[in-house]
Amino acid sequence: YPNRRKAAGIEDRLPGGNRLSGELDRSGDAGTPGRATRCRRIWPVCPADRRWPNGVKDMTGSLLITGGAGFIGQNLVHRLVARHATLPIVVVDALTYSANLTSLLPLIDTGRITFIEADITDGDRMERALAENGVDRIAHLAAESHVDRSIADPDAFFRTNIEGTYALLKAAHAYWGGDPRRTRRFLHVSTDEVFGDLTDDEPPFTEDTPYRPSSPYSASKAASDHLARAFERTYGLPVTDTNCSNNYGP
Repeated sequence: YPNRRKAAGIEDRLPGGNRLSGELDRSGDAGTPGRATRCRRIWPVCPADRRWPNGVKDMTGSLLITGGAGFIGQNLVHRLVARHATLPIVVVDALTYSANLTSLLPLIDTGRITFIEADITDGDRMERALAENGVDRIAHLAAESHVDRSIADPDAFFRTNIEGTYALLKAAHAYWGGDPRRTRRFLHVSTDEVFGDLTDDEPPFTEDTPYRPSSPYSASKAASDHLARAFERTYGLPVTDTNCSNNYGP
C-alpha cells in the first residue's frame, strides 16, 4: 500500500484540461475510491483490501451508504449489488435537488436494498438506522457540493458537510462503542478541493500537501475531514478518508 498516491496525469482525463478540480461534472458527492482517489491510511492495521479490511466478502453486517441516491452513490450501489449478491445494503438519502431514485427503484421494489429517506444531521435517526440494520460499515458520500453553490448559499454546506458528518460519526461511535472488530469501518469520502488550487506549472497534490481550502465548499469538507480523523484518534473509530478529483460519466 503506497504512502503516497500522486494525482499526476488526472488533468489529462478531465474536460478542458481542468487540473484536479474537486467539483463534479454531474450532481453527486465528493467521490468514491478509485484511480483518481487519494486514500489516507489512518487505521492501525494495514488490511489486505485497500478500502475494506478483510475485503467486503468477510463482512458480517450491513453496509450503509449515505447519499446513495446521488450520481456517484447510485453507481456505487449498483457496482456492489453486481459484485456481492448477498451483501445487505442500506441507502440513506435526504432526496434533495441532486438525488434521483430512478435507477434504484427496482432494487428497492425487490427488497434487494433498504432505502431510508432521512437527513444525516438527524443523529438519533442515524443511530437507529445503524442499530435496526446491523450496520458494520459506512460509506459516507452525502454532501452538499459545487463551489458556485457554496458561494451563493454557504449555510447549507456547513450544515450538511460539517454538522451532518459529525452526527454520523457520533452515531457510529455510539452504536459501535469500543468494539475492536476489524470488519467495522467508516469510509469518509471527501474532495481534493481541500488542498486549494493549482496553476499549470505547479506539481500535483499528494497526501502530504497542506490543507488550503479556498471556498465555503472546500472549507466545509476540510472541516469534515478533521472531524473524521479526530474521531479516529480520540475514540479509536476505524476511519478511512479519501480525497478524489472530478467524477463524471453517463
